[in-house]
Amino acid sequence: TAHNSFVLIGAELGVTGLMLFVTMLGTAFYHLAQIKDGPRGDPLVTAEDSAFAQTLTTSLIGFCVAGFFVSAAYFSFLYVLIGLVIAEDSLRKRRLARGAGQTGHVAQEPPGLSGVKRRQQKQLPQAHWAPTA
Repeated sequence: TAHNSFVLIGAELGVTGLMLFVTMLGTAFYHLAQIKDGPRGDPLVTAEDSAFAQTLTTSLIGFCVAGFFVSAAYFSFLYVLIGLVIAEDSLRKRRLARGAGQTGHVAQEPPGLSGVKRRQQKQLPQAHWAPTA
C-alpha cells in the first residue's frame, strides 16, 4: 500500500479520482464553514449547529492529517463524517425553505377537527435538531 490516503487514491483511481476525492473534502469544509459562523452570520444557525459544525470540521481535519500517514481512504469513518455534513447542511436549507428562523411556529390543526370549535393554538418552541413539520 501507499501509506498515504491521498497517494493511494491517486494511484488507484488516477488524477480524476484524486481530484474528486479532494473536491469532496473541500466541499465538506466549505459547507461546514457556512454553518460554523454561528448565529451571528445566519439567523437559521443555532449555537448547537455551530458547535456541531466545529466538531465535524475538527474531525475532518484530523482525518486529513491522519490520511498523510495511513491508508484510510476506504474506511467508513470518512464517509460517515461526510454524511453528517450533508445532513447538517440539508437541515439548514430546510429551515431556510420553511422560514423557521422565527422564534417558533404555530401548531398545526389535527386532521378531522375542522368543524369543531377549537381552543387558541399555542406557540411551540423551535426544535434545534429537526426540521419542523
